[in-house]
Amino acid sequence: MTTLFKAITRTAPKAINQNVDAPQDPVAAHSEAYTRLIIRDLMIGTPAMCVNLNATVLKPKNWADKNTVRCEDLIASITAIQPTSNNVEMLAERIATECLQSQSVCNVTVRIEKRNTDGSYATTGIEIFRKQ
Repeated sequence: MTTLFKAITRTAPKAINQNVDAPQDPVAAHSEAYTRLIIRDLMIGTPAMCVNLNATVLKPKNWADKNTVRCEDLIASITAIQPTSNNVEMLAERIATECLQSQSVCNVTVRIEKRNTDGSYATTGIEIFRKQ
């Protein structure tokens, strides 16, 4: 029984391929709190595409500061991007790149859907995750 107990409670060995120099997630490495900005069902382009976005930003010291990223800022940036085609993949990349221009944005998830016009299915889309 004692041998079994020692075997169960001993410290597990480190993984052989564990990378100790791997870059840390900016959110996990940052000692301060963070905030998630969420935008749902923003319709842009012709034909209309539905954009959903989650952006993790470092919590500002003051929300009234003009350099603070807000939902309104992200909406303005997204609507300023004019889709050049029906390619939702390219549009998602452009939106993610635009959002990550601010150093306070740690990561962003962009989901874009476009409605099908022939009626064989409801929507097609893409969801991407990008980080600083």
